Amino acid sequence: MNHITTSFWKHRGYFFDMDGTLLRAPEEDFYQTMGRLGFYYSLEEVYSAYYAAREWYRQSSFRLNSGEEIWRAFAGRIFQCLGLDERGSLGLDLTDLAGRLRAEMDRREGDRLYPETRPVLQRLFSDGCTLALISSRPGEGVRQKLASFQLTSFFTAVIAREDAPAIKPSPLPFRLALEMTGLTAEQCVYVGDMPEEDVEGAQGVGMQPYLVDRRGRYPEAPHVLRDLVELLRREILE
Repeated sequence: MNHITTSFWKHRGYFFDMDGTLLRAPEEDFYQTMGRLGFYYSLEEVYSAYYAAREWYRQSSFRLNSGEEIWRAFAGRIFQCLGLDERGSLGLDLTDLAGRLRAEMDRREGDRLYPETRPVLQRLFSDGCTLALISSRPGEGVRQKLASFQLTSFFTAVIAREDAPAIKPSPLPFRLALEMTGLTAEQCVYVGDMPEEDVEGAQGVGMQPYLVDRRGRYPEAPHVLRDLVELLRREILE
């Protein structure tokens, strides 16, 4: 744990979501990759299908399944929402398509880190703030991504899907992160990109929430950040 005491920041703990917050949202990659593979849908269609699959996944019970099994089921749900399961009867191999999508998205994985992510984490960490990550993705994938982008050392606690009995917006992963860092909810903020999972989840335990909205989807929402740099502007003591 980082034991330096700082007076630069309004809070002691800065907790983050991963996808769409520190890394480019996977639905953006899914949309772009579908087009490169010859499946042309509007951005709105893919986002709508992705969010529907995300809600299904949030309520599912894949706690003991491997990341590959979860991906096939998740991609299959998106295909279903897009109507691709009906095309399966015309000879489209959806299992093969899921594999091709994952391979192409993995190939471009290095492009997913937002340019301000590392400098923002480094600034907070160097100034003595305690950082934690709370994600609803399986732990193997979360830790692999943190390692591949050399972000692991910034975080005192990393909470993934299987680490708590329920996922966001349940209070349980937030409480586990607080327990692991030794901080109180009032000492921490949580930064994410989803109003329900991230903002409502953080508020449910008494954390200050911030909503990263890079595409301007939630213009009326409170606590909105354009990017992570704005988090520093909001949180630094003047």
